[in-house]
Amino acid sequence: MKPINWRAAALNLAVLLVSCFVCLAATEVFLRRWFPIQGLVYQLDPRCIYRLIPNARKTVWVDTDEGRSRVLLTINSSGYRGPELGSGPPPRRVLVYGDSFIEAEYTRTEETFAWRLQEKLSAGLQSPVEVINAGVAGYGPDQISVRMQDEIGSLKPSVVVVSIYVGNDFGDLLRNKLYRLDDSGRMVENSWKVDSSLERDFEGARRRSDLQVVRGAQLVARMLSSGEGSARTLDPDVLARNHIEHSLRRCAEDYEDFVVGGNDKVFAIFRDAYDADVSLFPTSDSARYKVRLMAQVLGRIKRISDDNSVPLLLMIIPSPIDVCKTYETRVKRRVYENYRPTRLTTLTEDLAKRHGIDTLNLYDPYAASNPDSLYFRHGNDHWNSAGQDLAADLAAKRILADGLIR
Repeated sequence: MKPINWRAAALNLAVLLVSCFVCLAATEVFLRRWFPIQGLVYQLDPRCIYRLIPNARKTVWVDTDEGRSRVLLTINSSGYRGPELGSGPPPRRVLVYGDSFIEAEYTRTEETFAWRLQEKLSAGLQSPVEVINAGVAGYGPDQISVRMQDEIGSLKPSVVVVSIYVGNDFGDLLRNKLYRLDDSGRMVENSWKVDSSLERDFEGARRRSDLQVVRGAQLVARMLSSGEGSARTLDPDVLARNHIEHSLRRCAEDYEDFVVGGNDKVFAIFRDAYDADVSLFPTSDSARYKVRLMAQVLGRIKRISDDNSVPLLLMIIPSPIDVCKTYETRVKRRVYENYRPTRLTTLTEDLAKRHGIDTLNLYDPYAASNPDSLYFRHGNDHWNSAGQDLAADLAAKRILADGLIR
């Protein structure tokens, strides 16, 4: 028997280990740059509850009629989605605030509302315009008002566009708990605090392995064990029947928790529900409280823009539940007699006009433009690239026609 050459075996083992290390390192670099799996993009914030992490990246999967597609979400070093901000103050800068409709993580950067608005304004003025995407998924108008107060002075925009998604922004005011109404009905700052369960969620996400190859292996294991990724059949009738009742329960729970129970701990930052109480039962206690609070938050946004001498445009985005004709969830008029499809958008427009805010209500132009083609399907109530392009076109025309940017 030929004796083992231990030196040669050790050398071969070392070469194998080095090769494996190099392959893993190369795979890690590739994944981090082009395919960040389950990337963490949010962090807790003492002012706005949470915000985007500068330089963060993650991969988002989107189900469409054509199949599943991948979107690479990238956050710049200033904490906004999109490319780095220009060095020095640009001749014209537009600052766009909003929630997941503006951050638009389900859409490629070049197809987002902010990007398309930049292209259309630049073409209309025949001069470069920088549009900053300051959208953050889950944000309500109360968080937007705080961000505006903190940022408008340093960013020095020529125009501020604030988007309101009427599908859940009324309810965000109760879930975020940044403000409340006192006994006289006046809006006051609330002594909110982050619930320990939410702190654990963020801490757990932060402490997970940062190695993308490990995250990828964990994701594959979960998919194999749960069947995730296989074709799923969703019954539209079941979705439509349950969604409205579920939303009504959530609205009642939010009101009982914050207004009646006085709980100041924030724990439901992404638990958005259709504002069914405002839409279906406008005289209910919860609906009236939300409307009064929304009116004063919009007034605060207007005062911030006025104090900084910056024109403000409020863009009102309808829910597909209200504007679409064949959306998976529809309100049955024979069950909810007080329902009006335009109630949420018209109400928001009226509240804004009380404060002298210029508004762009997207309901009518959406309703006239095959609205079902402007939103995602498959349980995703966000607008798609076509919806964002139409909104950008309307917003650009309004900004140029009204001379908001010169």
